Amino acid sequence: MKAIKVTRWVLGLVLSCVMWLFLWRWIYEDGNDIFDLSWLLIYSYLLLVSQIVIHEAGHALFGKMTGYKMTSFRVLSFMWSWYPDGRIVFKKSSVVGSSGQCSMVPPEYSENKWPLRWYLLGGCLANLIVSLLVLIFFESTWYLSIFSFMGFLIVLLNGVPDRQNDGKNILLASQREEYRYLLYLELKMNDLSNRGMSLAEMPRKYFEKIPTGSERTHLDDYHDLLRVYFFLDTKQWEKLQAELDMLWEQLPNVAPVYQLVVKAEMLFYLLIFQSNDPRIEEIWRDKKFRKIMKKKDSVTQRLKAAYLYYREKNLTEALYLLDSADDYLEELPTRGRKKREMQLIHWFRGLMVELGHPSHEVGRTQSESTM
Repeated sequence: MKAIKVTRWVLGLVLSCVMWLFLWRWIYEDGNDIFDLSWLLIYSYLLLVSQIVIHEAGHALFGKMTGYKMTSFRVLSFMWSWYPDGRIVFKKSSVVGSSGQCSMVPPEYSENKWPLRWYLLGGCLANLIVSLLVLIFFESTWYLSIFSFMGFLIVLLNGVPDRQNDGKNILLASQREEYRYLLYLELKMNDLSNRGMSLAEMPRKYFEKIPTGSERTHLDDYHDLLRVYFFLDTKQWEKLQAELDMLWEQLPNVAPVYQLVVKAEMLFYLLIFQSNDPRIEEIWRDKKFRKIMKKKDSVTQRLKAAYLYYREKNLTEALYLLDSADDYLEELPTRGRKKREMQLIHWFRGLMVELGHPSHEVGRTQSESTM
């Protein structure tokens, strides 16, 4: 892993030097001014977006060639979903930390035979091939040079293993069969969710714990969070508590992109069942957590409603916020996500109405909160 990090650092340094050399020549040798620079930045952004499209199209092309079928295609917040009835539906849906995604239905899983590498490699291969062809067969211009540079940058960021990128997924899949299966589950469950199936309606075997070794990876984190959602949806409170406690204890080792998700669901659980737990205020006052809570979506509205009810004893405002959460359900990426969040909101609204106006103690036992 150290060699991979060094390689990534060296390549990043080389690309950075090339970029600064390009800017120096463009400004000082070609005599461009600040006004020209502003247009250059705008064009650079558009060229970057075009390389993102090429990257996701590469996943789609190589996936199709190896037996995959389309589930969804997203660039920035623009998303197209393929439904079983043949419709392709456009919607706007953004994912934190992701500028694009091509999700596909995988072929049936078979140990050591499941086609994985070409689908994952397809994005970087498309960027690399197109960028090289542009440099080789077209007359060199500043804008074509920027276009190719953006392509090489995406190859570096996604191809060299790091965090939860394509290269890291390929590396993990080559190390253990369990990681290949977790990648398969991620794609398969996303397809079922796109078809409108909630987690509670999916096969139970998908949520069985899969031991992968002593070192946590983002694939472990993702599957453990799916288990959290499954236990929440099926009201298995003791298992939910155990899973959340495990993730909380290992929080420093959880991928940063998932740490706030763990905190969010831990907060929701504690507010309902352990409303005096000191971790509630620890989470609520966390700077990064406060930042995501400024965003208005169905999850943040649900969390705010829970805090208003259990900590500030304000039923009226809590119900108002929970009702407003319905307005954001259409922004969720799949119909299954929309269904499960709608069911959770409906359950939580019923729980608050049943409890009524909160007194000095509104915490419920797990059995009392099962409806």
